[in-house]
Parts: sequence; C-alpha cells; structure tokens
Amino acid sequence: MDALDLYYHPYPRELSTNLQSYLNGVLKPLVVVGEDNVPDTSFYIAKTGHGEKITHFLKPSYVSIAMITMNNAYTQIFKRTLLPDDECLKEYASKLLPKAVGYSAALLEYFFRGTLDVKHLTIQRDADQNLASVTMKVKNTSKLAEQAESMEAGSISLAYRYVPFGSSFPVYGLAEDIYSGISHNDPINSDFVSISATLPTSIPFNAKDIVFTLVYRGKLGNEDDAIAARVLPLTSRIAYSKSAQCGDASYIYTARPDGTDEALVADSSDVAYGYQWRALPTWSMDGKMIAFNGITAANRYEIVVVDLTSDQPYPYNIKRIFGDANCNFAEPSFSPDGSKIVAHRELLQPYLNTNDVADSLVILDVNDGSWTFLPTMQNWTWTQTPIPELPKWSPKGDSIAFAQWSWWDWIYAIIADNIWSMDLNFSTFTNLLDEPMDSRWPSWSPDGEKIVFASRRTEGLSHNIWIMDKDGQNPYKVYDCPDECSEPSFSPDGRKIVFHIAGGSLYTINVDGTEFAALGTTGCDGTPQWSPYLYEKPKTP
Repeated sequence: MDALDLYYHPYPRELSTNLQSYLNGVLKPLVVVGEDNVPDTSFYIAKTGHGEKITHFLKPSYVSIAMITMNNAYTQIFKRTLLPDDECLKEYASKLLPKAVGYSAALLEYFFRGTLDVKHLTIQRDADQNLASVTMKVKNTSKLAEQAESMEAGSISLAYRYVPFGSSFPVYGLAEDIYSGISHNDPINSDFVSISATLPTSIPFNAKDIVFTLVYRGKLGNEDDAIAARVLPLTSRIAYSKSAQCGDASYIYTARPDGTDEALVADSSDVAYGYQWRALPTWSMDGKMIAFNGITAANRYEIVVVDLTSDQPYPYNIKRIFGDANCNFAEPSFSPDGSKIVAHRELLQPYLNTNDVADSLVILDVNDGSWTFLPTMQNWTWTQTPIPELPKWSPKGDSIAFAQWSWWDWIYAIIADNIWSMDLNFSTFTNLLDEPMDSRWPSWSPDGEKIVFASRRTEGLSHNIWIMDKDGQNPYKVYDCPDECSEPSFSPDGRKIVFHIAGGSLYTINVDGTEFAALGTTGCDGTPQWSPYLYEKPKTP
C-alpha cells in the first residue's frame, strides 16, 4: 500500500496478512448477492502472523469523501480502502477483552495484595453496655506471586461504622494506630499477635449493621506506601439443642438468626462422659465459650464448658466439666467477664441433709473448677421457699434473675414460680412478680434494663412471652402463644427475641410483637440462646 495514502495502516505489515495472496490470485473473493440483488465480492483480510492470528482482521470497503471544487461546488467521491466491520470488531473483542481482564486482575492483585488474617475478635462493653473496645488476633498474610511480603515501617488502625437505632444514616469512627512500630522482624509477619482497640466513641448497644475495617498503611515488600485492609462485619448466632427425633439423643448446634449455616458444637463424641442428651446452652459475653448441660442416661446433670476459640474439635475443646455423683448442676449462666457461672444445684442424696441445701443457686469458677454456695444460700429464704432455678446473670454484673417457687396451695393444687432477682452482693432479694400465676425462664436484655420471660400471668393455659423492666414494672405481652412457649432470649441489639414453642420449633419476633418468623432449623429443637456480637472468619471455599 502507498505510504502516503490517508488510510494507510502502518501495523501490522502486509507480510503479516494474507492480502498478497488475494493480489496474486491464490485466494479468490466470494461473490455474494446483497439485499438489493446486486452481485458483489466479499472477503476478509486475515492477520496470519507476527502475533495473535485474526480471521476477520479487515474488510475491503469504500469510504466517501466530501470535497469542494475550485468553483466552490460540492462533490462527493468514493475511495476503496480497508476497514474493520462488525465481524472484525467482534473478533477483536473476543481477543482483547480476556487480555484486558487478565491485565486488570494482575493490576488489582498487585495493589490489593496486602491481606490480614483475623481471628478471635471479641467486643467489650462499657457500664451502659455500649460497645467500647475490641480485641482480636491479627496476622500479616500478604503475598506477591506466592512470595510472602513483610509489613514494616507502618501501623494498623481500626475504622468502624454503624447505624444508630431509629436512624437509616451510618455513623463512622476511627481508632488510629492501634498497632504501630511494625518492623521487618515484627511477629505479626509470621504469627497471630494480640491487638486491642479502644473506640473514640462507644457504639450504642442497640445499633445495627456494625462493621469494623482493619487497615494497615506502611511499607509492604518493596512498596513504601501500601495499603492492606480486612473488613470485619459483626453477626450473631443462636445456640440450641436438637434431636433427630424428639426424645432421642440431643446435641448442641448454632445457626444464623435466619436458621442457615447450622454448625455442630457438641455431639456423641463425648460418649466417655456418658451423656445421652445435651441442652440449655448459654454464651459467655465475649462469645468465646458455650456452657451447656450434659445429661446422662441416669438423668444426672453436669455442666460442660466448651472453648470455641480452640483449634481442637469437640470434645477436646472442653475447658471444664462441673459434675458430682450426689447432685445435679443445671441451667448455667456466665458472669459478664466469663470467669464464673451461676447455676442451679439440686442435691440428689441424702435429700435435705442438715449440712447441705436441697436446692440452691451456686457459683462455679470456670478457671479452677471450684464451686461455692452464694453467701445467703443457707438462710431461711432458701429453705422456706425452695427450688430457685433458671438463673441468669445480668450483663451489667449487678444482679441475678431467677425463677423460684413462690405460690403454692396444696388444697387448690396451685404451684407457681415467680421471677426474682438478687443484688450483686447477694444480700437483697426482690420478688419481681408477686402473683399466683406461673412465670419462669427470665433472660436479660443486652443493656441489663429489661427482662424477657415466659408466663401464664393472664391465667391462660400456655406460657406466653412477656417483657418487663428490671425492677418488675411495666410488664407487657410480646406474643400470645398457641402452645407452651419457653426459653426466650434477646438478640445482641435488644430488638428481637428467640424462643421455643412446644413441639420442637424455634421462632424469632421483634420486641414489639411484629415479624414473627420460624427460625427454619430442622429436627426437634429447643432451649435457644442468642449469642453476643460475633465475628466469623469467612469459610474457605
């Protein structure tokens, strides 16, 4: 082609195409008949060498050129040239787009190669139960071309966002330089290190859509000002007991609040301990432990504490077992710091021994395995009004709520529990519901200001779901149960409740009685307990 031609294509060279074959007559154009019934020749120049081969590279075509003659007349001439048509562009796209995606992926991989692995994230609350600080374990897992890259001369900060109750607009915050002075030999480059962050402003306990983002900025490999980030959305789970057939052996599971992602916590691999059933799970407030009742075929209750942060499977992650051949330890509830458990202790033999108490609440020490009576367990309150049960430790740590026999009339066959509370030093007892209608299963709201419970206080045949203030005032019915309801528990933002309805079903509902929904798990489920806020590491595909 003429180098001075306006439509000359400098690359590729003609030798890279089959154009000369057409010029030499080796290849013949096809004769086609267009829609106007006029015969025409149609063929494509192919790029055959010097790189990617393209069948539809260019097509001989005409272009029109507008010209002005010397007497200012307008004329139009047509010039034959080579141009890409739609078929050419389609083939170009099929060749170029995958390459563009590959190049982009490589570019993104480079700029976003910095990664942080996070585990054991836990939340600490302030005196008002707002989210005040965070602890976690963090490891640098950055790689470039499968080669580890060290973080050095940088620092890590924690960004967070949440949506306040009653609002749809997020609030943002930043805890800066929570881990700094990182060097090439810093342990974070080879192992998990503990990091804690105090939030500049606490996140309200009833906030929703809480997300933390861990951000590193500094030298990464050979790049001086690199960024690495890890998004840490908070979630929650519900623990419960489950049997394949009601009455069969039961196990402990957890699931998301919509019933998905069911995970087994405790199963029959604990056969050495003789457990036939497992029930009544409860969470520590940092989400690191679950305690539950292991129940033997002889109907003896023990309390099993499981370390959820352990890398070992159940039962090797059992942290502590509280058991005694002469008594039952039942219905555990953690103290706010997770070091203690309040439980119901029932003496089996000898019954009503003068040196012991038949039924009482006791404090179990998770760290050393010891247990003690509460200071007032052996006074007249506990012997005259027996069977305190179903205790729940307040998230503020200032009191324990429990159910206790308070009304009975053997002539009229009236036996009723009431909801009680005792203060922090276990010296003052308050009957929150002094009435002859049975109320039980108390459980605290996350801020420690409300108690949800199951009650027949409207003289119905079934226990319904109720909420009252922590002092017993302003009780109101949340849900009128068609059958027995039990074991209610608040969500970590205090907006919902999970509970059990007789027959093996679990349900959730808003505290205002709206959005009643089945949890959607399968089998004969019971004794649900909602977790605190949790961070779950993404599962490896």
